[in-house]
Amino acid sequence: MFHVEQITALLAVPAIAITATAQDESAQIPAPTLAFPISTENSTAQSECQAGLLDLLMGWDESAQNHFQQAVAADNTCAFAYAGLCLTNKSDTHARATLKEILSQVTLLPHETFYIECLLKLSAGHYTDACQDFIARANQYRADKIAAVWAVILLHSLDISYDPITGDASDKQMEAMNRIATLCEQYPDDALIAYARAYIEQSAPQISGDAIASAMQAAEAFSTHPAPQHLMGHLLSRTQHHEEAAGYFNKAALLASQRGLPLDDSVQWWKSRTCEATALLAAGKKKEASALSQKLNALPLIEAQRHTPVGIIRRWEVNLLPLRFLVAEQNVQQQAISAAALAATPKTPWKQQDYAIYVRDCLRAALTAQAKVSQGKRADAQHSLRIAESAKEILDSSYEAIAAESPLLITHFYRAQEACSIAINQAKAQLYPHTREIWIQNIESAKKLPSLMLPPVIPSL
Repeated sequence: MFHVEQITALLAVPAIAITATAQDESAQIPAPTLAFPISTENSTAQSECQAGLLDLLMGWDESAQNHFQQAVAADNTCAFAYAGLCLTNKSDTHARATLKEILSQVTLLPHETFYIECLLKLSAGHYTDACQDFIARANQYRADKIAAVWAVILLHSLDISYDPITGDASDKQMEAMNRIATLCEQYPDDALIAYARAYIEQSAPQISGDAIASAMQAAEAFSTHPAPQHLMGHLLSRTQHHEEAAGYFNKAALLASQRGLPLDDSVQWWKSRTCEATALLAAGKKKEASALSQKLNALPLIEAQRHTPVGIIRRWEVNLLPLRFLVAEQNVQQQAISAAALAATPKTPWKQQDYAIYVRDCLRAALTAQAKVSQGKRADAQHSLRIAESAKEILDSSYEAIAAESPLLITHFYRAQEACSIAINQAKAQLYPHTREIWIQNIESAKKLPSLMLPPVIPSL
């Protein structure tokens, strides 16, 4: 087994210029593909579907959708491409109707029919059924590595929990780990299997050297795909190799921008840039982190984008970055708090309820309480603390409304709760030194393991 210390020497990443606009990152690069034959005589449709399939497996849905659209443009009878569009855009009724018509007229390859049925199950939210189908196929057809990998990823996604006391994995997670261990023994040189090996361990309490070695194998093999680079950065952040992680996040963002997708629809770009900023701060590169955060916040966001995946990441992650950066620091000045709160305030107020405002108010007030304590103004600090707690109470009570507004907000809501809890308990630890240990314990219990390859709520300094 590898250990993190044994591979640290392999992690040297050349410096890459930090940019934040598509104009600076516009060079087009070819998309990697998988060997997956489908029933079309059009070579473009074939390669676009293969690239889209790889993107699906690596969680890059917006790029997968673009590839499937290109496949349809090249061959408007390509059933697999329409199935891909049904999954990447669940509201695409045209794709569903067209696929139904095509399936009634053509005979597909047996494995293609199976995969289309699974894609439709996934698009309908029947993840458990699709997972069982992939498991059954992987058991029956040992050579179908794509089905085996999809089974592992779905098992991981269905239950990523670990016991908070023992650190033991859930039953589904254990099954995923056992399956991927067997696959790695059978196919040690397969980059997709290596990616899955690293991916399913991203939420584990401890990251092994084997996981990092697998992530590096995938990143090198799929050198023009952002997802393996981002995963490598995520695992390095988990193991406190922040500067190296920032380099991988930077490369992931550059690669994402070079696939021809607009930034307004590039979740991967925004995710990688946000992770890069937190990794830079954790690496001690405060100026670079602040500069990148400011560039990201300077890009306009309009009301119509607020419910898109990118809009949610920007409002709940990017806009709050400056305040979260301050939570990770000590001896914060009021001027810095005010500037960070301004970044969390939209230039044009939302026409509907903006729940991120409560996060801003809570973090600003909790940070102000800490600043007042350092100035010896205990009464003012207690007043600010009450404001912070009140804002968090409103945030907590807004869960149902937030979830109803968009299910995509739930993860970010929990992350916001975590940040607010940490900031409030930090203020209490300073304000009430005789019970400091209690508040420090509360801070530790509030921290959650980073998942979904999003940046940590509070960068580790």
